[in-house]
Amino acid sequence: MIDTATTSVVDYLVSLGWNYKITNRDAEKYKGPCPVGHHAGDDVDPKFSVHANGVAFCCFKCGFSGGGLRNLKQQMGLDYEPRVQMPNPNRKASKKKYTGLQGATVRQLCDAKGIDYEYAKSTLEWKDTTFGRGKSPAVEMPYRDIDGQYLAPRFRVGISDGTRILSSKGSRSMPYGLQNISQCRAGNYVICEEGETDWATLDEMGYNALGIPGVNTFKAEWTVYLNGIKTVYVWQESGGTPDRHGRTPGQQMVHRISEYRGEVFVLEAPAEGKDPCELRQKLGDDAFAVLLDQMMVDAKPYNAVALEAAVRRANNPKPATDVAFKVRGNNSYTLNATFTRGRGREAPGWLDVCQMFPVPSGVKPWTHSTMMWSDSDSHGIAIDVLSNTWKNAANAQFKRQKIYFNLWRRVEDCPLYMLSIPLDDWGKQKHQSIKRKLQRHTKGTMEGWAWFDNIKRHGTVIYITSVPGIDDFSEVPDNKTILMSALNGIVPPSADAADTGRFRPFGGSHNWTAKAETTGEVDKGRYETVAVAATPTEFNLLEVMCDKDNIPTINKAPVWRGQQGSGLAMCYPDKAAFVAAIYGLSDQYTLTKKGVAALVVEV
Repeated sequence: MIDTATTSVVDYLVSLGWNYKITNRDAEKYKGPCPVGHHAGDDVDPKFSVHANGVAFCCFKCGFSGGGLRNLKQQMGLDYEPRVQMPNPNRKASKKKYTGLQGATVRQLCDAKGIDYEYAKSTLEWKDTTFGRGKSPAVEMPYRDIDGQYLAPRFRVGISDGTRILSSKGSRSMPYGLQNISQCRAGNYVICEEGETDWATLDEMGYNALGIPGVNTFKAEWTVYLNGIKTVYVWQESGGTPDRHGRTPGQQMVHRISEYRGEVFVLEAPAEGKDPCELRQKLGDDAFAVLLDQMMVDAKPYNAVALEAAVRRANNPKPATDVAFKVRGNNSYTLNATFTRGRGREAPGWLDVCQMFPVPSGVKPWTHSTMMWSDSDSHGIAIDVLSNTWKNAANAQFKRQKIYFNLWRRVEDCPLYMLSIPLDDWGKQKHQSIKRKLQRHTKGTMEGWAWFDNIKRHGTVIYITSVPGIDDFSEVPDNKTILMSALNGIVPPSADAADTGRFRPFGGSHNWTAKAETTGEVDKGRYETVAVAATPTEFNLLEVMCDKDNIPTINKAPVWRGQQGSGLAMCYPDKAAFVAAIYGLSDQYTLTKKGVAALVVEV
């Protein structure tokens, strides 16, 4: 609501005898006669208004407009008298003031990281400089390309607090230490790690290294620098906050390099130190070299490490977490609930909907097999999913559940109006006429409408809308009852009936019916469908296939609303291998676009 106690423009106009009214036709605002133009008809239909914020004002007849009390008085030819600013409790807190950078010098950085000062100054050419508007002390670290030509440098602006690394505006991100790539190729190995100081530690100790300027910055075009190098190690730092896939920052870098390079070997940071700098400082040069040499001997390929992690995740499901999502329609609703991470099976209201539209007992639903791959869990899964058809009683009831669950959230808080047309009065032309009328009334608004074919059960076609005042439409006393009745009134064709084309017993405006037949689960994007079959899953065949390839399998309880029975998780090393195995069953499965793309990459 508008607060007249804190709106200076309105207070001043009221003190001059201005009469206003509050309107919220488009947006809440004050409306009254123009204080300058005094136009004819202002008492009946005034065109001057002040925005709800009490600042902006405008007359749509004479163009008198502006913002703030000072501007209003200046245009009216009056002196401006400053007014005491009223505190606004809704005002957002001001941005945190710039406090500058911690600053760093070459000497400080070398002491903190255990790097020889003379080596940093002469060999690495690090030098002291300043950076930023505060001219904070910084260490300039030159970058060079394969030919030794200088590139844009990066600046170390902090040792242990705040921002640590910054780049010049417009500079291009590149790996650090490219001038030594020929040496790496000659030695047939390289250790990829994050940052300049870790690279300096490894280089000073005589190891071939390549510094990546961030855990998620490795680019596909950088793989050219790794060509001709037999063994690529990636240092995996410990600690850090996992991403949505459960990978720590160190694991993210390994995963990203593996995506582009192919086979890489993982150097998992030991308990003594999370990175080469810390490990060398704690162990000393000799012990550090012995440990690192042993780590390189024991390093495992990333695919094997990822497979072990996938098996661990499959055996230990992730704990429940709070998930929030929105359903948009006539109104917006925010629903909060506790799911198993990434699942929407137990969403608020879903169990109630299942009780309202119970699946008939003794009816076997029609299902089809679906193969999906999860990058976050690093495994494929085969499940049976309810087919999207009205011809089976169990499947039809599941469709009613989905439609009600999605549509109810768009109509539950708004009054509904209904029109029932008997079969004798209904036809294609009548239907089109009512649709055009509803489209005219809802165009450009948040209102909506829907229709339901109840001809076989009730002999009528039902139209409902949230727009009041339409001829022949009457208000509905109970939204839930009419929606349940309209859905139960749908009588689908029998399973043995002749196929006369698509059966579409309901429709309506896009904001009401869009995705009304989807499950709306929140884990879309976590799994991607790579293959489908028209028949149920032959789990025995898949288990035999996995046993032949020595692939671990795990039975997983149903988690999706449309899933029937348990699924079979298959811990293949990557998506390409999973899709290739499915491709061997091409007489049963059809690959989706994502499945074909993965197979092409494999080939």
